[in-house]
Amino acid sequence: MPQGNHLRDVVFSDDLTGFMAGHSGTILKTCDSGNSWFLIYTGITADLHSICFTDGITGYAVGKNGTIIKTSDAGETWITINSGTTEDLFTIYFLDSYKGFIGGNWGTLLMTEDAGNSWYSVNTNYYDECVSLCFTGPDVGYLVGWDAVLKTIDGGASWYQLNITGYYDLQSVYFINADTGIVVGDIGEILRTTDAGQTWSNIFSGSNDLLFDIFFTSEGIGYIVGGMVFMGNYSCTILKTENSGLTWVNLYPGTVNCLFSICFINDSTAYGAGWLGGIKTEDAGSSWTALNSGLSYNLYSACFTNDSTGYAVGMYGTILKTSDYGFEWMQKTPVTGASLRSVYFTDQSNGYSAGDYGIVLKTNNAGDNWSILNTGTNENLYSVFFNNSDTGYAVGSNGVIISTEDAGITWVTNDPVTDLKLYSVYFPTENTGYAVGGDNFATNYVILKKTSEDENWIELDSGEDYYLRSVFFINEDTGFAAGGDAYISYNNAVILKTTDGGMTWEDKVLEDTYKFHSIHFIDENFGFAAGRGGIIYKSIDGGENWENMGSLTSNYLWSVFFTDENHGWVVGDNGTILHYSYGGTTPFFEFPYDEPLIQVFPNPSKSDVSIEFDFEETQYVSISVYNNSGKEIIQLVNKQFTSGRHIVKWNVSLQPPGIYFIRFIAGTKKISKKIIICGS
Repeated sequence: MPQGNHLRDVVFSDDLTGFMAGHSGTILKTCDSGNSWFLIYTGITADLHSICFTDGITGYAVGKNGTIIKTSDAGETWITINSGTTEDLFTIYFLDSYKGFIGGNWGTLLMTEDAGNSWYSVNTNYYDECVSLCFTGPDVGYLVGWDAVLKTIDGGASWYQLNITGYYDLQSVYFINADTGIVVGDIGEILRTTDAGQTWSNIFSGSNDLLFDIFFTSEGIGYIVGGMVFMGNYSCTILKTENSGLTWVNLYPGTVNCLFSICFINDSTAYGAGWLGGIKTEDAGSSWTALNSGLSYNLYSACFTNDSTGYAVGMYGTILKTSDYGFEWMQKTPVTGASLRSVYFTDQSNGYSAGDYGIVLKTNNAGDNWSILNTGTNENLYSVFFNNSDTGYAVGSNGVIISTEDAGITWVTNDPVTDLKLYSVYFPTENTGYAVGGDNFATNYVILKKTSEDENWIELDSGEDYYLRSVFFINEDTGFAAGGDAYISYNNAVILKTTDGGMTWEDKVLEDTYKFHSIHFIDENFGFAAGRGGIIYKSIDGGENWENMGSLTSNYLWSVFFTDENHGWVVGDNGTILHYSYGGTTPFFEFPYDEPLIQVFPNPSKSDVSIEFDFEETQYVSISVYNNSGKEIIQLVNKQFTSGRHIVKWNVSLQPPGIYFIRFIAGTKKISKKIIICGS
């Protein structure tokens, strides 16, 4: 799940078709019982907290700021429904195809009786968070709030509170039958009733985690999921009962992925949605596997040596490599447990990665093997750059700058110029380099420069308005530095520009925007910046104006890298990998364009797939199809096409369900489109 977003809810509309919803408008869909998942474009960026389907094609999702979206075509397209509120919405529940309820902040309870086309408010006389709903029949239902359980006996028209005094931070309610129900909450809290909520008993859970969701596969067998996310520490709890909730055992799933939701599609197979993605069991909870291939570590830097070959590095010595335009990323065997903050290649074979505790790694065989170099420093290194095959620099904490002139065999520490952290170093020419940094707590920044005329680095500029995380120069004189204001404030991002080699800088402040972590330009006009909150901005006029592209993730983004104006990559927290491809869609990310080069439809498909493209002049076209393992299964065309509109057909009726990739090459343009085959 390389979009990296946190997932809040999971639901299946039938044995084959399932959905997960999460942060930044994320909705994932599977057509093959969860073996493969693909990202659906919802058109929204609000966090989604809950999703439900009333049949195979009609579904709803709710989230922040009163967001309600609806699909009538099994998730292919979504429309926004007016909720009449700006309060956060946490849960949605439908009794039938027409009647449903939504719970939200400050006692918000919405009701629909026309299949979600209109919603009206129901007064509950409760004014805290309403987080979970469950009905045992058309008239009797339960609503869990932060410190209350409410009940209705008239189909939701009126509600009254049950007696559960003294319990707080409740999260979910589930009734096994008309009388027996379970409520869960904070510090492993489990409440159980056998008389339709008149009385409740406290059940020992053996866990101190927050419990978020409940699911029973039968009256006797049930599951509870939860966990904890606090200050970078994660935990996961999965409990199981075989006696209708009287006693529970911890399944110890072997993951730290805090889970918010669980859904079983049969007695054995279940999916969990959580903070670091999804997990799956096929043996009734005895063992669990991650749906994101085990990669949920933060990625801090990316570097490509050509359109198809690239690298990403991150936490705990993580090194990833792709050789197929990002279709598949292979994790290399770590040679260090230190987080790697930067990666840079001097050519196709030789590369370097710098990280915490003075670590610098080197490869001379295109990333297949890496060795640890002796740098002579224990400072954390945040950026590494080589201005030729032999000479390189790395910068880091406490203003440290180290350099090598023999391809990393020996390193020397340069004379200190500042004690501020240096986050980025860049050489536009062999003799001229720049480094930027600052203190993100005190919001001090510094800009340094090195030339062949200066034995040491010199300080060009400093200030107290913001701190800087990234520097990039188009040529010796024109460059950019990106960052933001105070650490505790998320109000303003900043981009500085110089056209005189750093002697003067003009600042461009983007108000009410998360801070930037990385900036990259293709030429004097075309550039990108990425940062906190999943922001990606683009400029087409040399940094004078910046447009918010939207990235469909709320994760921190740490590095942006472009091979040319048509292909770019962004990496970030929780294994996020995003791909920009002009005129097309890649397996990882899609940006909308006014004039896309190709269209693939319908997607998902069960029969014929149409590949439509339009040329202004005659071009030679190759279209091939690859399976999810990267193996080419068919070449559809390999010939010259005249100018105008063309459609190539692919019959998929005999293909097994799953994810496929259509690789389209026309001239210098190389585009990848993901297609889902759902089967008949």
